[in-house]
Amino acid sequence: TTEAASGTYVRLQQTLGGVDVFGAQMIVQLNEDGQVVSVLSDILRHSPETLSLTPTLGSASAAEKAKQDVASLSKSADDLSASSAGLLVYEPAVAGLEGPTQLVWDVTVASPTDPSLRERVLVDAHNGTVAVRYPLVHDAKYRMIYDGENTYFLPGTLVRSEGDPPTGDEA
Repeated sequence: TTEAASGTYVRLQQTLGGVDVFGAQMIVQLNEDGQVVSVLSDILRHSPETLSLTPTLGSASAAEKAKQDVASLSKSADDLSASSAGLLVYEPAVAGLEGPTQLVWDVTVASPTDPSLRERVLVDAHNGTVAVRYPLVHDAKYRMIYDGENTYFLPGTLVRSEGDPPTGDEA
């Protein structure tokens, strides 16, 4: 529960057999009178019948699998480090993806020499395959260049955006 000027926020985490479900949360906003203002949720909507919540792959092995998966992104794969892994239930539909519900080890792999390389890797806790990997460092650079054409009218004419080829205009 978090108190803010706009009201109270209650965050609920879904679990399955005592294991957190990745991304499956509900957030309830209450006004100062305790009345519900809004509810946001994305949860596991079915209980997988055959999912074993006892891993057959150890956390250290999962960390190694995660490092191997991220190695292709690194200039120096030898210096990768992996966080201690924690168990999660991964239901792709909660994240808008497709695939089977899996018990996974949640591992963060990073490079101490390359601060832009930090990946979250979910490794199947039974067969060691990577269920999903995504970056934790994002490149948000998006530049746009306008030509004011010697006027005070802003912003002018867009002449180049991030990724466009050179315009040939030296200025």
